[in-house]
Amino acid sequence: MGKQWVVWLNCSKSISLPLKTKPLQEETVHKTKFNSALPAIIIARNAIFGKRKPNGYTRFTLYVNLVIWITFLVWHLLSYFAFSLRDLIFEEKKIDVTTLIYCRGEELGFEAMDFLNRILHFHIYSAMTWGIFFLGLVLLWRKSRWAVYTLLMSVAAYYYLMIIYISLDFFNQDVTLFDKVLLSFMGLNLLIYFVINRWRTKRELAFLEALKENEED
Repeated sequence: MGKQWVVWLNCSKSISLPLKTKPLQEETVHKTKFNSALPAIIIARNAIFGKRKPNGYTRFTLYVNLVIWITFLVWHLLSYFAFSLRDLIFEEKKIDVTTLIYCRGEELGFEAMDFLNRILHFHIYSAMTWGIFFLGLVLLWRKSRWAVYTLLMSVAAYYYLMIIYISLDFFNQDVTLFDKVLLSFMGLNLLIYFVINRWRTKRELAFLEALKENEED
């Protein structure tokens, strides 16, 4: 803030002569904007999700599914890098990841090398499907009608990878109960959300139509 010179006249009136404060204010805003990471985070958040906040249940649905999203995404990325760096892991930790993958593949009815390639592709493709899932959450936050299609497509693709691309035995035996509970909860949560949202939309449209009819009468 710039200093002000005040000249008192007759002890009752004053004339304020402000100095040029605008450049100083702009300089302060400039320093605050670029010296702190918080504005950059806010700008990025607004660019992705927008400035307007949706209703409470939409926010709850997004936050819950964000936790599930980050859980699966991190797990698939870590698994992919662990399998890709299996030789390094053997050298450092003496854990023969390659043999473990080969053995498990044969138990599931695959050839050793085929299963290794499939499991690597499975994890990278799964990470991509969860990336699409995140896009669906962004659309959900923005109340876009494309949200439901994007989320359904990503979830369907993920189940396809687990059950068809690998095998049903892999889904039954290798996918943990915790993962299945998370996926079931996610599906139920999204289903309830879209049912409620559709019901609210129909109710609002009915209200607007009734209001329009009353105005015409």
